[in-house]
Amino acid sequence: MPGENSREYQELVIELMDEWNPSGPTLREGVLDLADLIWKRRRLRKFIQTQLIADMFDARTPAFNKAWGFTAFTHYLRTEPETCFEKHARKYLRPDKINYLKQNFGAQTINQHQNGSKPSQKKSFRF
Repeated sequence: MPGENSREYQELVIELMDEWNPSGPTLREGVLDLADLIWKRRRLRKFIQTQLIADMFDARTPAFNKAWGFTAFTHYLRTEPETCFEKHARKYLRPDKINYLKQNFGAQTINQHQNGSKPSQKKSFRF
């Protein structure tokens, strides 16, 4: 699979063969099955860890971390200010924060930004 090191798998097989010292084809097959199971378990653990980390940035998941999501959103706000809200708000912000932004920094602020003028008042954003 992409990102996997076949040498690590081969080393696992060698270690298991040394540990179990199979004396026939059936036992060798059993050791190879054991190596496959161990390898699949490791792969599953890596997948779950990766998915949990990714979900910490996604407001649509229970594992969401609002500070990390807000950090990711502000990154996009700096790099893509014109399209950030439409493209990234739903992923990185909870619905109540999206509504707050719309109410306090809505169309008036967006129109002023597009026309090159600055908003007349500064508003604070709290989490």
